[in-house]
Amino acid sequence: MATDIITAKIYKDTHNPKPVIIKTQARGNLDLTQFLDLMENLLNMDRPDVVFAPAYPRYLDGDSTEFKMSTDNPTEQWKNTITYKVTRLEPASVGGRKQPFDGDTRELVPRLRQTVSPVGEEKALQIYGRCYDVFVQFDIWCNTNTESEEIANWFMKYMTDRRNLWKHLGIGECIFWWRGQDDSLMNINKKLQTRTLTYYVKYEELSFVEATKLQELEIEVTSKYIREE
Repeated sequence: MATDIITAKIYKDTHNPKPVIIKTQARGNLDLTQFLDLMENLLNMDRPDVVFAPAYPRYLDGDSTEFKMSTDNPTEQWKNTITYKVTRLEPASVGGRKQPFDGDTRELVPRLRQTVSPVGEEKALQIYGRCYDVFVQFDIWCNTNTESEEIANWFMKYMTDRRNLWKHLGIGECIFWWRGQDDSLMNINKKLQTRTLTYYVKYEELSFVEATKLQELEIEVTSKYIREE
């Protein structure tokens, strides 16, 4: 199964300035890493004044040389930053209420989703899938509270506007879950103003197995009748 690749040109042509109407059927199957990579590429185009990076870049450390250099010359060195990290990942809920992390049944092992059997081929392709429930934490780092609030509000709207795009490309779900303050970020940098947003993401991991088609089946049946005298 091929995943469509969104290039910078395609994205700009279809999403700027008017939103595109997304078909309901997914055209890809993004896993979590591909989803976050895609987010980074799109955010770099949509918001080039903000850095989007895995937690935590070296320059965010308040004691680092990189951070001190950025504060000495903030116009050229410093950029407001959004970092991300996975805070919880479990096999998805598939039974009962199907609430995130709270279903009656978990998809502990991959299950057969589909068998592709091309006519004339000796091999068939079995497609297995397993879904995961994930919490992804996005932390916003800025010099001022005003900037942190602006970027947090912008990011929440951005994720809402792009929800259908994520689903169109194969993400099962991506919804806002929680906004608050992560006090542990103070241990990294006490000078920057931070905001924390948590999103629930559901995605499916696929695996593929080649299977030999059954060409011929011979069955020998022996019947024995005993006739009593």
